[in-house]
Amino acid sequence: MKRIILLQTAFSADDINGNQRVIAEAYGKAAAAGAEIVAAPLQAVCGFQPGRRLASPAYVKAYCAAAEELIAATGNTLLVFDLPLLLQDGNYTPLFIAARNGRAERAAGRLAFQLADGQSALVCAANEAHAYPEAETTKPDLLLLPDCHALALEREAERDRRLLRAAAAAATTVYVNQAGELDYHILTGGSSIFTDYGQKRTSLPLFAESLPDRPAERHAAAPAAPDYTDQTALVHDALVCGIRDYGRRNGIKSAIVGLSGGIDSSVVLPLAVEAFGAQNVFGLMMPSRFSTDHSVNDAVQLARNTGVGYEIIAIEPLYTTFLKQLEPVFRNTPFGLAEENLQARIRGNLLMAVSNKKGGIVLNTSNKSESACGYGTLYGDLCGGLSVIGDLYKSQVYDLARYLNRERETVPPNCIAKAPSAELRPNQKDSDSLPDYDLIERILRAHLEQGRTAAEIIAQGLPQADVERVLRLLRNSAYKRLQTPPVLRLTDTVLSDYRPF
Repeated sequence: MKRIILLQTAFSADDINGNQRVIAEAYGKAAAAGAEIVAAPLQAVCGFQPGRRLASPAYVKAYCAAAEELIAATGNTLLVFDLPLLLQDGNYTPLFIAARNGRAERAAGRLAFQLADGQSALVCAANEAHAYPEAETTKPDLLLLPDCHALALEREAERDRRLLRAAAAAATTVYVNQAGELDYHILTGGSSIFTDYGQKRTSLPLFAESLPDRPAERHAAAPAAPDYTDQTALVHDALVCGIRDYGRRNGIKSAIVGLSGGIDSSVVLPLAVEAFGAQNVFGLMMPSRFSTDHSVNDAVQLARNTGVGYEIIAIEPLYTTFLKQLEPVFRNTPFGLAEENLQARIRGNLLMAVSNKKGGIVLNTSNKSESACGYGTLYGDLCGGLSVIGDLYKSQVYDLARYLNRERETVPPNCIAKAPSAELRPNQKDSDSLPDYDLIERILRAHLEQGRTAAEIIAQGLPQADVERVLRLLRNSAYKRLQTPPVLRLTDTVLSDYRPF
């Protein structure tokens, strides 16, 4: 089999010069090591999801110039990459380039060419299923499938089936994908080489950069060979990658997490520890007059289990002062939402102050079920620089907590077992304000993922009052989601993209 080097890393559309440098340096090292082919992922030169940038002549000029320089610098080792070709309808297709000895063959959509030894090769985008019948008919010796696939949990199984079908069409099939976090998308990696018409497969790790001078490495605490048939393991590794790479790209080396003893912060904190290291994560506990002893104890136990530094700052003195200052307005009114949200906003201020002082990013701990229903306080518990689990339903957060405990206790059992509560008033439970979380998830999945209307969801047998209420909350809370931190994307139905229909 030919010696093929795959360039598995993330390429940013904001850094064409950097993309060119990474490709050129990797090509040089691979060629010096005797590689016959260097394959770049889709959108390597122009960067991931160029979008509206393609309307900029300066942007187009820059990536075309970068491509020509890459071609001119090639030697006997073949370099395969692509450039986006803008179509009249505003979409774009890849223009594939196979370069060797300063010369290149080019074709839009798919490129068929001969290798140096006379064997046949075909290049087409991994997501272009219409190109596979051509491969099945021509049976090329080498099929190259560049990709820039970002994680979408609902499409992973189908993508793998399509890839396996394509691999059966050629003696050798090469799948090369970008890896890492870009624009809150998590590019999966998992580049693979199939031989014997798909019978054998060698893969690079998921969510890990791999270049000739940088051996693939996973985050420090990851177990060897995770079982990705368990989707929770996939979610776990994707989120750690997302936090780690977002931090690396933005010069962020540490994180602050508000700890309540609840399930959401009890999951976000260990993920941050895996991404940044325990020494670079700080937990802040901010009990109020309504906080239970077990919540504080659970939060402390979580901090000790993960080895992070932490502090307990009771907010009662601040809360009392705020109420006193607001007395002219609040006088003779019952305790209600204003008093509840005031506590959350005090906590948000403290978190941001600690972030300013320590320099770490505040990681938001809101989940998809709560965010969809507007169950959160603007400028309070919805504050932060990055929403880690904002694309996970509540049930998935619990699954993730149990996964974090797979080898030892990380999340205290009581955090998993107790009923969810914001603890903003005496004996408060989330169920006082919301339908059951399992029911919320069923309604949201039907609406967001299956595109079903309220009437269609009710026809499935779900309670009419709850369906109408959840969808009303989803619509009415859109203004909150527009003011909350960006969400690490795990699906095609991130709530920030939601538009009512």
